[in-house]
Amino acid sequence: MKPFNSNEAATYLNISRSTVRRLAVERLKPDGHTGSGRPYWHRATLDVFRLGLGLGDKRNAIAFETSLLPSITCDSIPDQDLLGRHVEVVSLVSSDLLLLLSELYAAIAIRQPADLVLPAHAVGCPTGLAVIRSATESGCNVVLRPTTCATRSKG
Repeated sequence: MKPFNSNEAATYLNISRSTVRRLAVERLKPDGHTGSGRPYWHRATLDVFRLGLGLGDKRNAIAFETSLLPSITCDSIPDQDLLGRHVEVVSLVSSDLLLLLSELYAAIAIRQPADLVLPAHAVGCPTGLAVIRSATESGCNVVLRPTTCATRSKG
């Protein structure tokens, strides 16, 4: 994939080009420079920065815990840490599916997390896909955790 120039990096990070230039000196070191001396960044570098490591973003990540929807439930996140960002586990308590989904969407809207942590198998069910679509449309990154999220048994 083609590296991002300053304009493209600014658009990708949703910040101004002057901020990208300032951060290139401070915390967002370029991956290299073109022959004419212009900085460029690879997408992976921008993704790490976007997760809040470079911006010092105070928004947390959230994960959900509910027995009613095992497809979106993360039972354990080691040290509740996601690349240096605290992960808040939100317990959804409604016993009605419609109310539970309302509670879930309200949690995303109120907390405005930078990241939503879901089990990898969430992509395999309609509810999980709806949650992923809703989160990404609201500007939230979705992080799929195959090894630390497990399906809860109903019982």
